[in-house]
Amino acid sequence: MTRTKDKSKKAFLEAIDRIKCKACTSKKLREKSVVKLNKHNVEIEAGLATGSLRHHPDIVAIIVSSGEPQVEIDSLKEQIEELKADKKKLEHERMKQKRNMDLADNALNKQLSLHHQTITALFFKLPLDERESLISKLDERQLNVSGSVTNINSYRCEKN
Repeated sequence: MTRTKDKSKKAFLEAIDRIKCKACTSKKLREKSVVKLNKHNVEIEAGLATGSLRHHPDIVAIIVSSGEPQVEIDSLKEQIEELKADKKKLEHERMKQKRNMDLADNALNKQLSLHHQTITALFFKLPLDERESLISKLDERQLNVSGSVTNINSYRCEKN
C-alpha cells in the first residue's frame, strides 16, 4: 500500500501531536519512559519507514523548532544557576562589608568618647575664671554646630 505525500504529512503531524501530548500509540514508544520529539520517534509513531522524513523538510523544520524551547529552557536554567551563585557571592560580600562597617563604627565611637574625655579633662584643668570667659566667648559667637563632640555649656553650672 503506497501513501501519498499528503497522507504521510498528515500522519507525521498527528504523530508529532501525540508525542507532545505523551499519548503515543506505537508499542515501541510506549515502552520508553521518556519519549523525545525527534525525527526517529516521529517516524516510528507515524508508522512510516526510517528516513521517510527526508521527503518532508517542512515537517523536519517543525520537529527542530519544537525542540528549541527545551534548549532555551536549559539555557535559562543555567543562567538561573549562575545568578544564584552570583547572589550567594554578593550576599557573602555584603555581610563581610557590614561586619567591617560595624567594626569601623565601634572604633569611631571609642575614639569620639576618648576625644570627649580628653576635652573635658583639659577643660577642667583651666582655672574657673578662664573657663567662664571661654564659655562666654562661645556664647558671643553663637556657635551652634550640630554634632559637636563636646558640649562645654553643660559645665557652666559647676562654679563651686
